Parts: sequence; C-alpha cells; structure tokens
Amino acid sequence: MKSEKTITWVLLLVLPLGFAGIWRLQHGIDAQRASLSQERDDVLLRSGKLVKAMSLEYAPLLADIYWTRVVQYYGNKHVRGQANLE
Repeated sequence: MKSEKTITWVLLLVLPLGFAGIWRLQHGIDAQRASLSQERDDVLLRSGKLVKAMSLEYAPLLADIYWTRVVQYYGNKHVRGQANLE
C-alpha cells in the first residue's frame, strides 16, 4: 500500500516536470528551424555529370534523395506563402 502511494507521488512530480522539459525542448527546436528556414536560394549541385560520377553506382538512390529534398524545399516555400515557382 505504501509503495503505491510513493509511485503516485513520484508520478505527480515527474510527469509535469517531464512535460515542461519537452515543451522547452520543442520551443528550442522550433526556434532553430525558424532560423534555418531563411535559407538562400542557391543551386547546390552545379554539375550533373560531376554528381553522377561521385555517386558511383548509387545514382538512382541519390536522385531519389535529391528529388525528396526539392519537394520539401518548394513545399516549405508554399506553406510560408512564398510560392513564386517561376
């Protein structure tokens, strides 16, 4: 009976502290993402031939990763209201 009370008190103390810690951590992550979202519109891959040579036999995998990144980039621009896709 006493151990159940102890567990109850521990949970009443630990859970709010855990939620407060997670809340603070999430706000830190959101602040970092906000600063990262102001990235410049630079072309990172200037030579397709060079990228293909560097990818060795993994060119299809690299193409999929690059395509996913492109979709995320323009999706974020659309969400932020900067969707000038010209």
